[in-house]
Amino acid sequence: MSDEAVQATPLLAPPAPAAPSQIPEDFPLLTSARFVVRECLSSRGIGALAHVVRRIDSFLDTISGLGAVVRACHRGESTRALTYLAARDTESFWERAAAFAATNGHVHVLQWLHEYHPDRCNWTTYTMDGAAMMGNLSTVQWLHENRTEGCTFLAMDQAAGNGYLEVVEWLHANRSEGCSQFAIENAAGSGHLALVQLLHEHYTDVSTGHAIQVAARNGHLAIVQWLYSETGEDGERYRDLAELASANAIANKRLDVAEWLNMQRSKHRRLQ
Repeated sequence: MSDEAVQATPLLAPPAPAAPSQIPEDFPLLTSARFVVRECLSSRGIGALAHVVRRIDSFLDTISGLGAVVRACHRGESTRALTYLAARDTESFWERAAAFAATNGHVHVLQWLHEYHPDRCNWTTYTMDGAAMMGNLSTVQWLHENRTEGCTFLAMDQAAGNGYLEVVEWLHANRSEGCSQFAIENAAGSGHLALVQLLHEHYTDVSTGHAIQVAARNGHLAIVQWLYSETGEDGERYRDLAELASANAIANKRLDVAEWLNMQRSKHRRLQ
């Protein structure tokens, strides 16, 4: 994809490493701690005091702590694991938990957060934008049906640039945010002809002649040919930009594209 055409929200950085654990009094004991108590203490007739059991549990605990829930949401852990970790972290705010889950397509995590901890993380338009960017259609659909934040035009822009035709089709049919000129430019620059055709048909107000230049620069001859062959006002606009497109193709050693464009320009001049 062309550097000039891309206008995407940056991917979220991975969750930070664990910080020291919060220790509520009633968090569930690890199975390993129960095993140690049973086999090493109870089997010898030694009664285990509650605070001793907690110390054993704390010593064996290598999975919980501040940030553990967010990392688990990022990985898409089971709801059982998420519930377990949440019981050991009753105070912190899991800021990016929903965004991480959405960009990675973990619908079950979003369901868990939505049902049990809706106020412990941020729910923003980026949640759906990120899901669309990564092609997670089922996640986009779940957010559409269960949350109210919606998305922005970046959802379609980024889905188009990454070649997710089904996501773009769904957004077009079910959402009203539309897209910017970068949607068709990103699709053209990445070689996604079907997306270029869909966006050109339905979003003529943001379909710019720059798309043919981006396609030429990246060597996508089929897209260059289709855009050039378009009739009417838009077609004239693309033909007028053929010289620039040819220069872009030559600069990036896309000689087949440059040769084809030069042939069309020659034909056009002979007809005038």
